[in-house]
Amino acid sequence: MPIIENPVRGSDLPWGNGHLDTIYPVLFRGKPKLRPESLRLPTMDGDELDADWHRGGARRLCVISHGLEGNSRRTYVLGMTKAMLRRGWDVLTWNFRSCGGRVNRAARTYHSGVTDD
Repeated sequence: MPIIENPVRGSDLPWGNGHLDTIYPVLFRGKPKLRPESLRLPTMDGDELDADWHRGGARRLCVISHGLEGNSRRTYVLGMTKAMLRRGWDVLTWNFRSCGGRVNRAARTYHSGVTDD
């Protein structure tokens, strides 16, 4: 399965400067209006992860993980989602533990060093 690194780099930002490319969307890009199917996925330890499934009927899937203290409904995640949908991919965005707007059931919570979810 191929891994795509930053498929939207430079697609709509003209500067090619990392600082401006980071600041511009926060200040001027609107939040995409997408309607995902919300999922609750069970984990091996009896907890659950929340995810958003953006179906377009594609035969390929892009999984997007949010950044530190983000979530699947943040503008930058939705922007990447919209870009991948336009390119013919289905998209699954998911929330790390306790990052999707509700606290998880297990004693274990979000930790940036944990990778087994």
